[in-house]
This record gives sequence, C-alpha cells and structure tokens, in this order.
Amino acid sequence: MKKEHEVKKLQESLQEVTSLLSSRKVDGMTIQSKAMNLENRSASIENKLEDETADKGVYTHMIQRLSIEVQAGKKQSTRKEKELQSLDNDLAAGNATLHAARQEKCAAEALQKKLAKGLSDTRDENARALDDLHLAIDTTRKKHELHEQRETSRRKIAQNVTGEQSAREMKRLRQESQTQAVQFTQIQNELMTTDAKLLTLEADLRRLSEAAGTNDIDKIIAKYLSREETLRNLKEEHAITDAKMRKLRDNYKQLQELLATLRGATMNTRGIYQEMDDTAEKLKDIEKNASALQERCNRANVLLDAFRSCMIKCMAKLSTVRGSLELDTDVDFHRANETPTTELVHLVEQKLGRILDVINREKAEHELHRSEAMNASSHGGGMAGGGDDKRNSSLAQPSPSETEEHFILRVSTADNSQGNIRVRPKSQPKGSKVAKILRHSSQRDSIVIPKDKGRDEDDVAATVAAVATEDDPIIDRSMRKKLVGLVLNRGKRVKKGTTNNDKV
Repeated sequence: MKKEHEVKKLQESLQEVTSLLSSRKVDGMTIQSKAMNLENRSASIENKLEDETADKGVYTHMIQRLSIEVQAGKKQSTRKEKELQSLDNDLAAGNATLHAARQEKCAAEALQKKLAKGLSDTRDENARALDDLHLAIDTTRKKHELHEQRETSRRKIAQNVTGEQSAREMKRLRQESQTQAVQFTQIQNELMTTDAKLLTLEADLRRLSEAAGTNDIDKIIAKYLSREETLRNLKEEHAITDAKMRKLRDNYKQLQELLATLRGATMNTRGIYQEMDDTAEKLKDIEKNASALQERCNRANVLLDAFRSCMIKCMAKLSTVRGSLELDTDVDFHRANETPTTELVHLVEQKLGRILDVINREKAEHELHRSEAMNASSHGGGMAGGGDDKRNSSLAQPSPSETEEHFILRVSTADNSQGNIRVRPKSQPKGSKVAKILRHSSQRDSIVIPKDKGRDEDDVAATVAAVATEDDPIIDRSMRKKLVGLVLNRGKRVKKGTTNNDKV
C-alpha cells in the first residue's frame, strides 16, 4: 500500500511537472510569438519609414502642385471677389441713378402740375387784371369826360346864373370833387394791387423759365405739351435699367454659388493640407534624426581614424622590438595600412600577445636560471633562509609533475616580480597579468555597438565608461606608456648585453 501510495504521489508529481513543463512551453511559445511580433512590427515600422523616405519626392511634388492649385484658386477667388465688388458697385450706382431718375420724375411731375396750375392761375389773374384795368380806364375816361362836360356846363351856368345859384353850384361841385377824389384813391389802390400781381406773375414766369431752361414761352408750352413723350422715355430708360439690374442680380447669384463651391472645395482640402502638414513634420523629424545620426557617424569616423592612426603608431613601435619570435614584421606593418580598423586591432592584439609571450618566456628563463643559482647556493648555505625564501624557492622551482611550459607560464604570471611592480599603476591592486589580459579582451569583445539608430550617444558612452572603470590596467594610458617603455628599454638592454658579450 505504501508503495502504491508513493507511486500515486510520484505520478501526481510527474503530472504536475508535466503540466508545469507544458505551461512553461506555452509561455515560451507566447514569448517567442511576442518576440516575433515585435520583430515584425519593427520591420514593418522600418519598411514604413523607408516608404515614407522614398515617397518624400512624391509628397513634395504633391505639396507643390496643391500649393500651386491653392494659389490659383486664391487668385481666382480674389478676382471673382473683385468682379463681385465691381458688380456690387455698379448695382449700387444703378440703384442710385434709378432712385435719382425716379426722384427727378416725381419732381418733374410735381413741377409740371405746379407750373400748369400756376400758368392757369396767372392767365386767369392776368385776364381779370386786364379786364379790371380796361374797366378802370373806361370809367376814368367817362368820369373825365363827364367832369369836362360839367366844367363846361358850370362855366356856362356861371356866366348865366348869379348870386345863390352860383353858391349852390359851387357847393355841389365841391361835393362832386370830393367824391371824384375818393374814387381816384380807390383806382390808385387797384392799380397798386395790379402792379403787385404783375410782379408776382413776372417772378413766377422767371422761375418757370429757369425750371424749363429757356425764356421762350413757346418752348415752355412745347415742353409742357411733350410731357407724355418725356414720361415714355423715362419709362423706357427705367425698363432698360431694370433689365440691367436683373442681369446683375443673376451674375451676383452665380458668383455667390461659385464662391460657395470654392469655399466647400477649400473645406474639403483642409484635411489633405493637415495630412500634408503632418507628413512634413514627420519628414522634418526624420531629417533631423538623419542629420543627428550623420553627425554621430562623422564623429565615430573621426574617432576611428584617430584610433587607427594610434594603432598604426603602436604597430610601428611594436615592430621595433627585437627577438619577438616573428619573421613577418614588415609584412604585418604593410598589411596594417590596408586592413580595416577591427582587423588592425586584432593584429595589434596578436603582436602584443606575441611580445608579451616573448617577455614572459625570457623572464621565466631568467627566473629559472636564478632558481638554479639559488639551489646551488642553498646546498652551501643550509637552512639559513626563512619562510620567505621557502616560498620564493617553491615558486621559482618546477614541481615534478609540471611541464616546462606550465612552469614558465606560472613564473611569468607571478605577482612577486619586480617587473609587475614597475608596469602596474599605483591605483590598481595586484593581479595576474594573463588574467588581466584575458579579462580585458573578454570585456572588449562584450562591448557591442547597438543596432538601434535612435539610441542616444550617452548610453554608449556610459557603457564604455562602466567597462573602463573596472580592473583594466592595459587600457590605461599610463599603463600603456610604461609597458611600451619597458619593452623598448628591454630591447636596448638586450643590445647592450649582446655588445658586452661580443667585447668579452
């Protein structure tokens, strides 16, 4: 039972593990699908960017063509607006002329009626005045004749009558003279009123002549008689003006419809203009990013050129080292002038590695000779040395199971050498040279420039600075100078040693 229970537990645990594994597989598939989707989206975005950059000329051509069409439409609309304004001015002028003509017509009709009435009144008044004047003249003539007759009769009677008859006659004559004087004053008053009426008639006649434009009464009467023809001419002019007004109204309506269509077209093209503006802004951003990337590329090229020149100088200085176990120094130097920068860095690394191998091998041989000398002296001196001599002798002597190459590598990478103290900067701790070189090469290989063009230059600089702050004595400038000086001084010492041996 226990075994069955354990088997069931194992089966359940196996099922759980399989379910967990399947869920993990499903998660892995989903993650892979998401990664593929992201890659596809990035590829589609890149394709869209390429399409937009390729369609830049088309967009610019469309922008130019649409701008030309917009300018033409604006010019046409301004021209139509000017025509509409001129037509409005003509319409206003026509309305003003029509109104003035109507006012002139009304004034002429009123003046015509007034003049006709005044003329009839003046004619009646003149006729009455003439009748009164003739009547007054006749009465005065009759009275004068009567007065003369009475005067003659009085003279005759005065000659014939005497005394009381003459007195009575004188009294009667006085009364008649008084009545005649009263009648004479009445006649003078009537003549004064007639003169005033004549003055008013002359003033009316003068105003009538001024209104008619002539002093000839016949012409005034002819104009008065031809008033119907004048009215008919004014009506014809009014009809012509109305036809012009209708035509102007039709043109005004057509221009209004054309202006509405043009405004609708401009409203419809506003979305296109907005898309064009958005595309232009995107193109500006793309051009700005391209210029920034071009500037970065130029700076990177400048840095690469400077780095290449530095590497070539280092290659030239490293090629001066003798005894580096290389026979193709000139071939490598000439090949360095033609190789790219990355391969040049690899060539310098290889050359520096070979030089370091030579230095370490010679140092190991020197340590080996010194250990042999110390072994020879230790047989004579005994156990006088302390713990430090034992440690140095254990480091300097090869073990029975150690080959010569392993011993040379171990002795060359030991930290108790004076050469390490000379080459290592004061700020760096002690460590193995081979380990430092391998670590530096691995760190340098791990620095990869990202493929994303939109990443900032500061991120790359920060990455390089972070790597540079680690334990990297070879990349330090002072370290490099000391190492190169050590190599050159060693070459000089080797030359001096060979010359001294030759002399001896």
